[in-house]
Amino acid sequence: MTHTYYRSSLKKIPKNNIIIKKSKLPFIINITLQDHNKENIIYSEEDIIRCEKCKTYINPYVEIIPPGHQWKCNMCFSINKVTQPFYRSGDSMGGDGLYNTTSSPYINSSSPYTTNTNTNTNTNTSTFNPLANYSNNKHYNSLELTHTVIDVLASPNYILKSPSPPIYIFIIEASVISFKNGMIDVFIRSVLDNLENVPNVNGRAKFMFMFYNSKLYIIRRGEGEGGGSKDIGINKGSNNEEYTNNQEYNTKNTPSLTVISDFSEMPLVMENDFLFSFEEIKNINFNIFKEILLCDNEVLNDLGGVLKFVNFFLEKSGGGGSV
Repeated sequence: MTHTYYRSSLKKIPKNNIIIKKSKLPFIINITLQDHNKENIIYSEEDIIRCEKCKTYINPYVEIIPPGHQWKCNMCFSINKVTQPFYRSGDSMGGDGLYNTTSSPYINSSSPYTTNTNTNTNTNTSTFNPLANYSNNKHYNSLELTHTVIDVLASPNYILKSPSPPIYIFIIEASVISFKNGMIDVFIRSVLDNLENVPNVNGRAKFMFMFYNSKLYIIRRGEGEGGGSKDIGINKGSNNEEYTNNQEYNTKNTPSLTVISDFSEMPLVMENDFLFSFEEIKNINFNIFKEILLCDNEVLNDLGGVLKFVNFFLEKSGGGGSV
């Protein structure tokens, strides 16, 4: 194998697992068996078949157990069942609904590749021959058994839950120095001009805008937009406040500013209240929020507290932030 197909995170492989733990270094071996970038990849719309025990994808090296309703994994040697049987070219279906494969030399009782189908797992590997399986599987109807590399569209059954939309959070310093230098105007203009370059498949991407000095100011959706409950800024006696744009634009659909001044205890938040789609960002009037921030005349900034909140916000969906 060349380096194109074989990569390791370590040049020297540790002797045992104890040494790996002591070194605290990630040990990963990445093996690419096929140079699929230079091949014409076959596309399949069939359901994805994987081993129930080790989750290995079915491939040309597995063993198909006649009459085709089961297959033996080439990684853990577990026997798996399929709803639709595999059949070979020239096989015919009998009256019992099973494919007649008695003419196939593959199921000869004297063949060294036959497998005991009475157990769910057969760890006896003495009769398992991947190369013979590869040769036999060329005659089957399934693309997974005849091609080592295929492109498969994952079905809804394959996905345990719908993937979370990508969230892009823009954190903008709003101290007096930033206003004097014009940094806020430049940053906002740059972001808005380049939003179209952000990957946004099927319009699923969500965006969030934060301003910070010694406090954190988050642009919040209008009451008629978010669909979530208002958990921040209702209690006037707390350290978290909420500013609407101004009285002239104070409607239910008008975005507002939620202010967080105490980072020692994270407030309860609803994601939908602060996430905007690409089209919704175009309707945000950032000038009004800048006027509110400029009135604070704040010199200090608390980036550490802001990042603490960002990690708290993203950890619900499995994300996180770093500098």
